[in-house]
This record gives sequence, C-alpha cells and structure tokens, in this order.
Amino acid sequence: MLRNHKLSKVFSATAISLFLSSTAFADTTVRMMHIETDPNVLGVWEEIAKDFEAKNPDIKVNLEFLENEAFKAKLPTLLQSQQKPDLFYSWGGGNFQVRAESGLLEDMEATQQLLIKNSLLRA
Repeated sequence: MLRNHKLSKVFSATAISLFLSSTAFADTTVRMMHIETDPNVLGVWEEIAKDFEAKNPDIKVNLEFLENEAFKAKLPTLLQSQQKPDLFYSWGGGNFQVRAESGLLEDMEATQQLLIKNSLLRA
C-alpha cells in the first residue's frame, strides 16, 4: 500500500507539473507511454489514473502500451514532435541523460520544490 501511495504522489506531481508549465484546457488528455506488462503494476497505474481523473474531471489519462523494441524505436521521434507523450517510462543512464541535455525533457526540480512547499509531496 505504501508503494501505491508513493506512485500516486509521483503521478500526481508529474501531472500537476504539466499543468503548471502550460495552460490546461477543458477535456485535456495526459498521455503516458510505457512498456509495462505486469498486470499488478498496470492495475496500480490504472487505479492512480482513475483516482486522478476523479479529482480532475477535465483531465483524461491515457496509458499507452508499446512493446519494448517498438518503444525504443518510436520514443526518440515522438519526443521531437508535437505528438510527444506527457509522461513516459524511461531507463536510467545514457539515453535519459542525452535527452535531458538536449532539452527534450522538462526539469522537474522547481515543480517538485513547489509541490513540497505546498505539502503535496510530504512523505
């Protein structure tokens, strides 16, 4: 249960940051791309998405699965397009660092500090 709570906070913090950095419109859709196939993990993500949508009725969360190799091939192109996902699964290391250094990722530090200040991420 503690894990679900932490995942919920991370998901909520990330989703909130999307809307702090841009204007949220009615019927906004948040896209999360992933490679997860474990039904237990997917169940947790679906529960978090459902809870988030209940608290934010103008926001829809789409969990979009891509097979591992297709994900690796498609993500770099998507990140440079107007169709980039709002959230996505990532491996640590080289590719993540290259994407961050090239400006394809949003720095979450300021948003995280704001959320902590507003008691949204307290453990």
